[in-house]
Amino acid sequence: MDTRYFLYLSGLISEVSEPEGKKEIKNYMFFNSLRSMKDKIDHLLKMDPHEIDSMLSDGHDWANDHVATSRDDIEEVFNWITGKR
Repeated sequence: MDTRYFLYLSGLISEVSEPEGKKEIKNYMFFNSLRSMKDKIDHLLKMDPHEIDSMLSDGHDWANDHVATSRDDIEEVFNWITGKR
């Protein structure tokens, strides 16, 4: 993986740009979506796990299902990109 993309996904830089003379990234929304998911996940992980557990146990286990299926989707994309199919 290109170091610039790794730094972007890690939150160490705020945007990905191609070096001068190269064309722009066509699939910029892919990277924007990853960044948005990472920000939201980081926010959720900073919250009180007991409070979230209580919310999930109070009839909102659908959220657990959504996270599980999203994890599977991201893992599939990750494995494809990193060549671990």
